[in-house]
Amino acid sequence: MIQAWIQPGKQLVEILPPITPGLFLLNTAMIVFLRPRSLIRFAVLLWGVMAVPILSYLIAHPGELQTPRGLELLLTLGPAMGVNLALIIFYVRLQAAVDHLQNEGMRLQKISEMDLLTQVWNRRAGERILGELIEQKQLGLGIILCDIDHFKSVNDTYGHLVGDQVLQMFAQWCRQHVRPQDMVVRWGGEEFVVIGCTDEPAEMASLAARLCQGIAQQSVPEVGKITASFGVACHQPEETLSALFERADMALYQAKQQGRNRVVVKV
Repeated sequence: MIQAWIQPGKQLVEILPPITPGLFLLNTAMIVFLRPRSLIRFAVLLWGVMAVPILSYLIAHPGELQTPRGLELLLTLGPAMGVNLALIIFYVRLQAAVDHLQNEGMRLQKISEMDLLTQVWNRRAGERILGELIEQKQLGLGIILCDIDHFKSVNDTYGHLVGDQVLQMFAQWCRQHVRPQDMVVRWGGEEFVVIGCTDEPAEMASLAARLCQGIAQQSVPEVGKITASFGVACHQPEETLSALFERADMALYQAKQQGRNRVVVKV
């Protein structure tokens, strides 16, 4: 192109190599590999670097502009690239809308699976998580079934608002003191489940013991000390989810029969 400007005998339409296929191939590559936020900026930059100098030259040389190659370049670098840029802008906006919908869907799913009072997973989420873990047979699975001791008397004596405070304290204590890979689920009422990715009963029992001892040291305004009982079971090969919970429930029942505020493991 520089030769066409400085050498009168040279014509751009004759010396300029075919650029249309490469230009649109480059645009396609940009759509595939660039992030949407960068795409429009690079598309405008590409048009400014490649199209503007050529169009400026052709406008300054009407004789070349009126040739078949000149008209082809004019249409390719003008309206065609304008349409292409408009499509890129539409694609970027469409992608932004899709991302927004995906994020909103994830937010709504999280809300639907969160217990609003205690801010831990609800039973719906717990059943989904447990089902997925059982399907992934290569992963170990253990559960701790937790039940706040004498919770009915708390509601009867101090009212449901105080009972809600007890539930919130219990849930937050568990959530803050389980391991990063563990999940706390409010199963229903004053009953909670801690899900752990391990099939070692001793490991889950140790975690339950820490929770049991730690909760017994907490104090709730008006109520004072509270305790909880814990039943521990680890998933066995080919065992169903209901069978796993049956063993954990039996362990919890034994913990309550033995005086509460303790951990029982059902192997």
